[in-house]
Amino acid sequence: MAMADLVSFLGWTSCQVIRCEDQYCLGLAARFGQVASGKGVTVQAVHTWSMNDLEATKSLLRGIAANCGKSRVLVLCVHASDAKEIFAAANATGLSGKVIWLGSWSASSLDNVYLPEGYLGLRIGINQSNPKLQQLQAYWKATRPSSYPGDARFIENPRIAFAYDAVFALAHAYTELVRSNKDVRDGDL
Repeated sequence: MAMADLVSFLGWTSCQVIRCEDQYCLGLAARFGQVASGKGVTVQAVHTWSMNDLEATKSLLRGIAANCGKSRVLVLCVHASDAKEIFAAANATGLSGKVIWLGSWSASSLDNVYLPEGYLGLRIGINQSNPKLQQLQAYWKATRPSSYPGDARFIENPRIAFAYDAVFALAHAYTELVRSNKDVRDGDL
C-alpha cells in the first residue's frame, strides 16, 4: 500500500487516520493500519468522520489538534467529497498547515485549490505513450467514434484504462466458462 510505504519512507513513526464509515473507507483504513504496522508505524488513533456535518467535523479536528501527541500526520481514508469537507473544516479551525495531510488517490483527485497546506497525495497517473493505451484509443475511435470521449478524458481519468482491462478480463473468464461446458448453476466452478 503506497500510503504506508510513503509514511515509512519519510521516517514517520506514528500517525492518525481519519476515515468515513462505508466499506471503501473501512477497508482502506484497515489495510493501511496492517501495512503501516508491518513497517514499524504506529497508528495512534482512528477517527470516524460523519459526513455533511461541518460543525461535527470542526469538533473532530479540534479534538485531534488538542490530543495529537507526537503525531502530526493525518492519513485520510475518505472519498474526495469527504476530504473537501474535512479540508474546509481544517481551514476554518486553523489546522491547515499545522499538520501533514496524507491522502489516497480519491482525496488527491480534488483540484489543488481545495487541498490544504501540508498536503501530500497519491494520484493515479497514466503514461500517455503506453502502447496499450494507444491501442485502446485507436480501437475505440475506430469501433464507436460517436461514443469516444476524446483523448483528454483518458488523461483526466486514467481509471478508464483500468475499467477496460477489467471488462476484458471478465470477458475472457466468461469465454473460458462457456468453453468448459460446465453448468454454471451448480455452484461448483
